[in-house]
Amino acid sequence: MKSPLLQFVSDQYQDISLDKTLVIACQHILGTTFDLFEKLFEKGLKPENTFLIGKCYSTNKETFDLFQNNEVQISNLSFSFDSHTSFDEQFQLGIEKFLKNIQKTVDIKSFEKVVILDDGGYLIAFSNDFLKEFKNIVGVEQTTSGYEKIKTLKLNFPVFNIARSKAKLEIESPFIAEIAADKIKEYLQKYQV
Repeated sequence: MKSPLLQFVSDQYQDISLDKTLVIACQHILGTTFDLFEKLFEKGLKPENTFLIGKCYSTNKETFDLFQNNEVQISNLSFSFDSHTSFDEQFQLGIEKFLKNIQKTVDIKSFEKVVILDDGGYLIAFSNDFLKEFKNIVGVEQTTSGYEKIKTLKLNFPVFNIARSKAKLEIESPFIAEIAADKIKEYLQKYQV
């Protein structure tokens, strides 16, 4: 089920072009995330200019493959897990490797805009140091916990905190609840529970 909110926002920005944009993102690798990026691709974002890392606990293999098949630069570190190391520690190392790889493969200065799209604050925190010499960077933090992680940093680029935005709090939540209810209903019908 495609998000009506995502379609609404896409319709509001019909004249936007993202063809000279680089997106570096840390996201949950789920179907809804692919839907988001599909809309961005429709706006001109090139899959090869999209670098994505997921979190081991929320990376869906089918969605990962879907991103990969669409030529998105999705990191295999999305599956990285070591039961003897804390998630925070290993994820920070993964983000660091992810950013170093991007610096080796992409001329960041050649893009009009570089968008750091983060879910949790790790990517913005590390990008703040790794990419501090660039002037074409903007960050977007999607979660309150991520905002808490970066709020005391002296940020080298602007960051939009959408975690507490009216749209996220008042509009998105009912859509999510409806999708969840539909999924539960679908499951109950499928398994006749």
